[in-house]
Amino acid sequence: MLGVVMAAIVGLGWMPGAMAASTNICDDATITEDKKALAGCSVADKDKTVMPLAVTLIKTAMSVTGVLAVGVIVYGGIIYTTSNGDASKANKAKNILIYGLAGLLVSMLAWAIVQFVSVSIFG
Repeated sequence: MLGVVMAAIVGLGWMPGAMAASTNICDDATITEDKKALAGCSVADKDKTVMPLAVTLIKTAMSVTGVLAVGVIVYGGIIYTTSNGDASKANKAKNILIYGLAGLLVSMLAWAIVQFVSVSIFG
């Protein structure tokens, strides 16, 4: 029994395909492109880095910030509308509106900067 196991181990060492099985099929130069495509490899997979994920996360965070800023603006408008001439409520509502608009402006500018940089880097 031990002889059969030893023969199998030695035999696998002599087979050229046995060593290729441990490598990544997408990087193996001996495999044709059509077989790589069937295996799910693509040219885009080779160039994947962390940057596209980071850009997506940043854009998502800025989108959420923009939605929150619009929500704050709507909230400030509701407070202003329901103030009924009360100066303190109207002043509070104006401050909420100003900060909401400032947040929306910062979010839009940050989105534009990230969009410009990501297009410049990734083409």
